[in-house]
Amino acid sequence: MNNNNKTFFLTGCTGFFGVWILNVFDKAIKKYKLNLKVYVLTRNENIKKNYLFNFCENKKIIFITGDVRNFNFPKAVKKLDFCIHGATTKAEETFKKQSYDLKKKIILEGTERVLKFSKIKKCKNFFYLSSGSVYKNLNKDVKLLEKSKTHTTKKITNKDNDISVLGKSKINAEKMIKNYCKKNEISYSIGRFFTFVGPYMPMKIHYAIGNFLIAKLLKKEIKLNSSGKSVRSYMYISDCIIYFFFILFNQKSGAIYNIGSDEKISILELSRLINKILPGKVDININNKDNSKSFYVPSIKKLKKSFPGFAYINLRDAIKKTFLHLKINKRYYLR
Repeated sequence: MNNNNKTFFLTGCTGFFGVWILNVFDKAIKKYKLNLKVYVLTRNENIKKNYLFNFCENKKIIFITGDVRNFNFPKAVKKLDFCIHGATTKAEETFKKQSYDLKKKIILEGTERVLKFSKIKKCKNFFYLSSGSVYKNLNKDVKLLEKSKTHTTKKITNKDNDISVLGKSKINAEKMIKNYCKKNEISYSIGRFFTFVGPYMPMKIHYAIGNFLIAKLLKKEIKLNSSGKSVRSYMYISDCIIYFFFILFNQKSGAIYNIGSDEKISILELSRLINKILPGKVDININNKDNSKSFYVPSIKKLKKSFPGFAYINLRDAIKKTFLHLKINKRYYLR
């Protein structure tokens, strides 16, 4: 596919993933002199002052301020070749116990608004940044397949936890996208993203790996808020972005992919690995009173089959590369 002279519209792309996605656009535009227009919807009107977005001087990357639920459709967008939609509440907002009702509304009402915009602008390709949280059973020691059971109810109650609210909202957004795109003849694909590690990831919030890396940087004890039995996997963020662009430009309409690593590791094992391979041994403090366990690891057989021969970065190297960036940019991460 020739992706020159194309127009892109992005939502939910000013966080961890967005920094990487937009940097790829920036570098591709400059290196290959591409005639692209990349419009980015953001709630933050001061986004250009954030040093992460040092490519903001690229005149072909245009930031539009607005709420995804009710943003004004930019008149400058005459046509739309690709819509990349992932707007939800920020990781930091989730950490601060943001309203579940607000999370649900941003995901569902935002998706409805973006779909309407896509229809008006005659969008050709719609990509949805979904989540592994759409799967219903996250407590069984089984790698999740794209055909695994997902949430089915539209009802979200006060008894739901954050991962359940996210999962139910995301699967309902997926269904909305499928129905809308089929009805309006818009090609669509969906990526269900799991857990990642790499430069620019949020630290010091509810991500265990981020807290462990910060502890090593500061030479403080690594604290586990549980017995560490829960199992996760971590794909290096650059690998994630490569897969993202593979799917965006190469897949038939209706494609759904798990995107993440299938290299599973318990939180306790992760803490020990980080302590072992990074300089300066520290104590590990385990909360043995909390024996809760969850399993959040995808099967990526479908991904590997569709894109054979791709050698992604293993967990040890991913940790070392992230930690090096953390050390070099300490002031940013610790502010």
